[in-house]
Amino acid sequence: MKHIITAILVLGLLFTGCRKKEDAKSAQAAMNIDTTDVKTTPVNENLSNLDLKYAPKKGKEYIFVLTSIGNDAAHIIADTTIENTVHSKVTYKLSVTPTEIEDDGTFSANISYLGVSLEAKSDKEKVTYQSGQKLDSASRGKFFQYEALINNQFGARVKSNGEILELFKTDKIVQKMIDGGPKLPQALTPQQRAQIKGNIEESLLRPTLQQIFRKLSDAKVSTNTAWDLEQDFPVNQILNFHTKQTFTVKGFELYNNNKVARIDITAQTVPQVNPEAKKQNINVEKSTLDGTGKLFYDTDKGLLTYGRTRLFIDTKISGKTKTRKGDTNVSSSNQTEKISIFQLVDVK
Repeated sequence: MKHIITAILVLGLLFTGCRKKEDAKSAQAAMNIDTTDVKTTPVNENLSNLDLKYAPKKGKEYIFVLTSIGNDAAHIIADTTIENTVHSKVTYKLSVTPTEIEDDGTFSANISYLGVSLEAKSDKEKVTYQSGQKLDSASRGKFFQYEALINNQFGARVKSNGEILELFKTDKIVQKMIDGGPKLPQALTPQQRAQIKGNIEESLLRPTLQQIFRKLSDAKVSTNTAWDLEQDFPVNQILNFHTKQTFTVKGFELYNNNKVARIDITAQTVPQVNPEAKKQNINVEKSTLDGTGKLFYDTDKGLLTYGRTRLFIDTKISGKTKTRKGDTNVSSSNQTEKISIFQLVDVK
């Protein structure tokens, strides 16, 4: 089972529906957003008793562009020294259309991926992808996870505080990933299919939506109001960071001529080492995680319209491994930076 899920998911997430056909250049242009830090103007207005509730309008279509920029550097010393760097940029264009709003503000929405683009470069190769381009069979197999997203609508149910309660109607995306991925040696059992479906929803679809639907304060807020959210960031099987993110309301600002409440994010982390690693004399020599960010809540639209977060992880792990020459000391240093940006670009 583990190998089946790995074949379908891990290959697709290594670098991790259009109603009209767009040519590659126009599609790419429509997905470009400014990835530099945006500038705003402070508003001289008291911020107090603001209700940070998601309140999209039923039947309106909200278009978001989400970009994730990754910079990874690895330095491994064993019998030989291996160094590698990877720079990647993945962009999604996402449509969110509320279809039902409940009495407590919980809403259901149709979600569609309108476009996906990828640029990735390592020391040895360069990879690019743009949805809508004609692909040969080899490229379709290489980018099956992105191809499966386009033109396959699914649904989400979201509380007014941003908590994503459930995902539904994801079956078409799941089936296209299974059909487009590596050929499986045998037919999937219902249990295997259900597990793959859960992995796709929790590893790909939900994290994308959680960028634009951050869980916000249940209580009304004023300037300097703060709340915490605890979360785990597993780096690998050896190291996990237990993280407390603190969200602080800073005040009103003008962003694209719209009044927004600015929310800053900071993080405090506690590294946690797998006890089994310690038993095997694996040493975590360095383990730091720094996280910062900001969000803009548009008071008229009742939505987050912009967000930018930066995560930087610096680790060094050493131990012994068995090789043909016997036990060998191994040291692995890794630095990972991830910048995530989202922006509401249109409302129809």
